[in-house]
Amino acid sequence: MALTAAAVLTLPGAAQAGGEKRPCLKPDADLTVWQIGTFEGDTGFGAGEYPATDSHWDLFEYTATGIDLTPDFPGYLAPGNMSTVVGDGRLPTDAATAVAISWTQCRTLDLTLEYGRYGSETDLAYLDGVLVGELAIEENAPTTLLVELEAVPAGDHTLTIEYIGGGVGNGHYIDALRMEGTPIAPTCPDKGHKPHCGR
Repeated sequence: MALTAAAVLTLPGAAQAGGEKRPCLKPDADLTVWQIGTFEGDTGFGAGEYPATDSHWDLFEYTATGIDLTPDFPGYLAPGNMSTVVGDGRLPTDAATAVAISWTQCRTLDLTLEYGRYGSETDLAYLDGVLVGELAIEENAPTTLLVELEAVPAGDHTLTIEYIGGGVGNGHYIDALRMEGTPIAPTCPDKGHKPHCGR
């Protein structure tokens, strides 16, 4: 998939977040740790795979368990119901002002978030409560933004994306979200004393 724009931000050694125990996730053969929705370039769905009941949440919480191509997840970020903020008769996709995606990873990873979206409004991205990016794109064009997160340790984590406005100011579609992970090999200063190191 060709990326039409990239916002690259680096966060060394993000802190772990607390939470309930759940199975840990490992990158698959394509390095995907988790994915929500389908990128338009993959199938042409756009935001059509998300529910369209015109519901709205201030904060929508979601637990990532792998690849979810038809998720129960808001497909629009906005300050209110899509039918109210857009008001032009489009299919009223479910909306949220912020989404919080939680997962548990099995080991330390360099992570890359691919965030496909439409609309010129600005979002803020947080990992475990730490601001890692301010994300905005051009109007009327699908764009994938990248956020690079270095050395994120094994354990529980939460990515929060919050709509803050700007641009045209009525919200924007989410195309898809994908977290990719590259394992980090542990350093082994003396393998003779640590036979498990590096395996």
